[in-house]
Parts: sequence; structure tokens; C-alpha cells
Amino acid sequence: MGWKSFAACATVVVATLAPAYAQADPKPKPPPTPPSEPTTADCTLGAGEWQRCLAVDATLNHAPKVGQRAVLTVRVRASADLDDVDVSFALPQMLVLKKAPYGFTTKPGRGGAVRTAAGTFDLRAGDELRFKAHVGAVAEGEHSISVAAVTGRGLPYDSETVYAPLIVGSTPQTSQLGYREGVQRAARTAAPVVRTKAPYVASQPVAPSKQQYDAKRRAGIQAVSCVRGRFVYREGGQERPAKNLEAQAWDEDSISDDQLGVDLLDGDGRFEVCFENDDGIGGGGQDLYLRFATKHARFTVTHENGDEWIFRPPRRDDDIADGETIDFGTWHPANPDHDRALITFDAADNADVWTPGRCWDRDESDCRNFEIRWPDNASQYTWDDTVHITNDDGRDRWVVTHEVGHAVMDNIYQDFQPDVGPDCLNHGIWSTETAACAWVEGFADWYAWTVRNNPNWGTAANVENQVWGDREDPNNPNSALRPTGDHVEGRVAGALWDLQDAGEPAATAYWDHWNEGSPFPVWETFLDHRSSSFDEFWRQRRADGYATGDDAAGALYQNTIDKDFRNPLASGRQKVLRSPQPPGSTTTASRPSSCSGRWSPCDRPRAPTTTSRCTTTER
Repeated sequence: MGWKSFAACATVVVATLAPAYAQADPKPKPPPTPPSEPTTADCTLGAGEWQRCLAVDATLNHAPKVGQRAVLTVRVRASADLDDVDVSFALPQMLVLKKAPYGFTTKPGRGGAVRTAAGTFDLRAGDELRFKAHVGAVAEGEHSISVAAVTGRGLPYDSETVYAPLIVGSTPQTSQLGYREGVQRAARTAAPVVRTKAPYVASQPVAPSKQQYDAKRRAGIQAVSCVRGRFVYREGGQERPAKNLEAQAWDEDSISDDQLGVDLLDGDGRFEVCFENDDGIGGGGQDLYLRFATKHARFTVTHENGDEWIFRPPRRDDDIADGETIDFGTWHPANPDHDRALITFDAADNADVWTPGRCWDRDESDCRNFEIRWPDNASQYTWDDTVHITNDDGRDRWVVTHEVGHAVMDNIYQDFQPDVGPDCLNHGIWSTETAACAWVEGFADWYAWTVRNNPNWGTAANVENQVWGDREDPNNPNSALRPTGDHVEGRVAGALWDLQDAGEPAATAYWDHWNEGSPFPVWETFLDHRSSSFDEFWRQRRADGYATGDDAAGALYQNTIDKDFRNPLASGRQKVLRSPQPPGSTTTASRPSSCSGRWSPCDRPRAPTTTSRCTTTER
């Protein structure tokens, strides 16, 4: 038995020699049953849309200081039969791999240090594998160990990437597992600090006194000085501006620091804060430092303890001169993990920019500010106005925006959400749920797709290719048919999207040729009513005067939701539809010559009439 098979075994079989006189079994045993082909229904690890077939975690037995070793334990769980699962982990720069787990291969990196390891294993449903590695701390720093298990099938078969954050210090007291609490460090992005003597021009300038601009540059109570700079983060190897974060200028004092001013970072991540340059202690200028906070008028990205993320550059400028403008340059989070806090912030900010009105609810004047907690144990929205995002999901803008969509619905429904039932906690995007569950989750999907202007998230969604007769696993033609109707989250989300989009691609345009060209008819009905299901939303849309006739209903029918859809036909014309067909539809349906120009997609087969002017052929 090779290492690959041995590592995945859940039990060990011990063989013994049979006595020489034993007779052979006249009935040979059948060969073992081959593993079943997995489907998305087998992926039960996790909650809701985020269920996976694989789950991983990683733990260190302690936080090592520089020069110490620690034991890393990697655990892999499976809820489906999966062959050739690639399990890998990567160490940050302050760690090196001293001993890899059995069955893992390694590859030296720059300078010969080993920081990555990977192994391939066959797993069966219910398996749980544990691997141990020895790591050594070689430098101070803060970052994470990352672990993942992938199949090559994509979502939802692969695990999410799991992170084990740590800080390596020079002593045990300065080393810790997890992230640092309080203020985080910012690092300089290669750019020099620039100082200028260009005076700040206020909207109502005060004539400068000689004292303010004398040779000694002593501070005066009327003096105005400024600081400008830029704050960015990294995503997918690209530098991105941390727009709409709060930039704070502070004066450091011996008793209590004073906030001098605040600005919001613009679309390029730039800011400028101006302030009176009177320190008030000994007549000197301000002792300036900066902080960047994940605060927003309508949401705040926080630690698990509820405090916003704050990043501080280590630079401090003491006793700055009157009228001086200091360019602090460009900064970014020192810990690359913290980029995910800023990706989370930016995803929520994009949702705020898209959502019409000054507040999340157009009819409110006192805007609700909800908390977005990153990192947390699960990605979900809870009714205490809190969005929870896992460490890995902090880099997934769609997940963040989906959960923000729940917060928006809760706000607009005035904290009176539909009763989705207890089973909705573990709903699936293609499973049959209560009508309320499918509506609440389908709306959040639509909201995220609309904000991002992209209706496809991973292989688990793919709503643009919805048809009658599509499969639970698009990559497996033998998998079960997806359920249909408005009790299915993915069908509701697809119907909402198809009401606003430009119609289906030609290859799948069976019934959806409707194009409202805007999401706002859907949004207006949502704002003006409290819908408890898609069916109720559709009736409210009709009452609001928006289109619900056959053309608009075709967008729903494309997504297997039938609201009395009857496809209109031009007189004497034949309409050709490609397979697959809705359940119960006819191969050739026809009407007498006196027909009304409408056909039923659910007619039972009948003999065609040669006098019909309203023939529809499906093939």
C-alpha cells in the first residue's frame, strides 16, 4: 500500500495467514464498491451557501519567539468521496519549515529556506486527517500560516483558505497567536516624505502675522499647517486605494493626545488635513502623527472585540512649522493579512455608493451604521445589525456584499424580517427551502450581483445559464436535476437579475427576452413593500404598475418560476425553442385557427391540427 492510500485510510486492517487445511471460499467476494461521484449535495461542511466538501484548519502549539520552534497541526475533513485532493500550507517569511509531515513534498524558496509543503490524498466522506510539521521562527514579524485543500473542481468542493495568524517577537512576551489588538502598524510604500512651505489657503484666509512666518518659524495661535498623504492596500498583487477610510491627524502630548482633524480618503486614497499649529504646551508646533480608521457614516469594519481597525505609521513629526504642508507619502498595512479588512471595507463602500439615497433606507434621515466584524468564525448577518465575515471571505467581495444585502433588507424592513424558519440556517443556493428563505437569500444574491454588476459567482451560481432541466452539478451529467420554482434561492436570484439584464445569451435564450435596462423597478418595489416571498413581491410589483405580463414573466420562466406565463405568438408564425424543455411540455403544441395567439408551455401532447395559425415547435 503506497503512502497516498495509507494516509487517507480511516481504519487499519490486520491480515492473518489461513490454516493450510482451510478450504477456498466457493463464492468469491465481489470487488469493493468504487467511490461514488460527488455532487454539490454532498458538501455539508460549513453553513448556508458557504458549505464545502472539504474543510481545513491549522493550529500552533505556542507562539515561538525568534530562535524557537513550534509544532503546526493541519487538519483536513471531507464530507464526500474525493480523490487526488491537494493539501498544502505556506509559512510567512518569519518562519521556516524544519520538518514536513509524512507524505508531503517541499520546495526550497529564495535563499534555500523551505516555507511551503504539499501532499495529495484520497479522502472518503467522514474522513479526518491530521498532519504535524515542525516550524522555526527566524525573524520578527506578524503574518499568517495559510492552509487549503483543493480538488481541481472548484467551489463548493474545495475548502476555503484558512489562516493561523501569529506575531513573532524577540521574547515570549512580544510573541502571540492571533492578531494584535488595538492600533495596527502601517508600513511605508516606497516613496520619500516631502515637506513644502506652501501656506494653506483657507476659504476665509487670515492675513499671516510676522510672527507666523519669521525666520525661526515659531508657532502662532493663528497659524495653519497641513499634512497630506496616501493610504493603500494590496489585492491580487495590485495596489488599490483605500478610498473613504478616515484619515486622522493627531498631536502627541504627554498627558492626552489631541485629534487635530479628519479627512476621508478620496478615490485615489489621498487626503489632506489642516489644523491650527498651536500645541498649547510651551508655545511649540504640533507633534504630528497619523492614523487611518475603518470608520464610515453607514458602517464600521471592526475586530471581533467591536473596535474599528486602526493603522498608524511609525513616523512622528515634532514641533512642525507654521504654514508648513507635510507630505507623509504612501502607506499600507504592515501585516498583509490586514489587507482583507480593507477589501471588506471597500466592498461595503461600493454597496453604499450603489444603494440609492443618503441612507441605506431612502426614507430615513438618521442613517443606520451597522458593524462588519472581520475576521469572525462564520460569514453571516445577525439581527443585532452585525455582518460577520470569516478571515478568508474578507477577500471575497461577493460574500461581503451578499451579507451587506441582508443588513440592507433588515434596515428597510425596520428589523421585521420574514420568518425564514430554522432550516434556513443551512440553506443551499440550489435547494428547496421555505418561500421566505428563498426570497431573503435570493434578494441578497441579487443585491450582490447588482452592486458588482456580475451575475456569476463561482461555479456554484452561474445564474446566466439557468434553464429547465439543468443539473445540480453542471460538470456532472449524471447528477440530479436542480429543483425548480420560487422556493429555490438561486431561481429567485436569477429571476430578479433577468428582469433587469439585457436578456439571455443566444445559446440559452429560451424564454427570457425581457430587458428593463435598470435594477430600479425591482428596487422600488422592494423599498415600498415588505415582501415575505417572491410570489408576494411579484403581486406587489403588479400593483405598483411595473411590467408583469408575458414578456416580463418570460424572464421568470427562464429561471423555472411560472407566474402564468404563456408565450405570445405572432399570427401564422412558428416559434422554435431548443431543448431542454420544461417538464410536461409538448414536442409540438398547436391551437385551432381561432386561438388567441398564446401557447401553454405545459400542454400535454395532442394531435397537431393542420389549420392552426398558432403553432409552436420545440426541439
